Amino acid sequence: MKFISVRDFRSKSGEVWKNLAKDSDYVVTNHGKPAALLTRLDESNYDDTITAIRQTRLLRSITALQTVAKAKGLDKVSMDEIDSIIKKSRKDRRRLA
Repeated sequence: MKFISVRDFRSKSGEVWKNLAKDSDYVVTNHGKPAALLTRLDESNYDDTITAIRQTRLLRSITALQTVAKAKGLDKVSMDEIDSIIKKSRKDRRRLA
């Protein structure tokens, strides 16, 4: 994996496209910080690659939610409490509709 600045990517994009086949991935940086991932795709791996990226984003989101819930002590809520909250929300929603 190679790193390339936004500026260099703009000025050397043709070179990047040529090298992408052998280098596989580029991390595009903006002011020294990662901003984007440029990865090689073709018809045979397009769907699998997009699916893998989406699954990774979903897992990161779930982990973040679990971390927040744990910090707030919500990881100790029982199923009965959860069911009660859902029932109350549904009742409130019906009342407002």
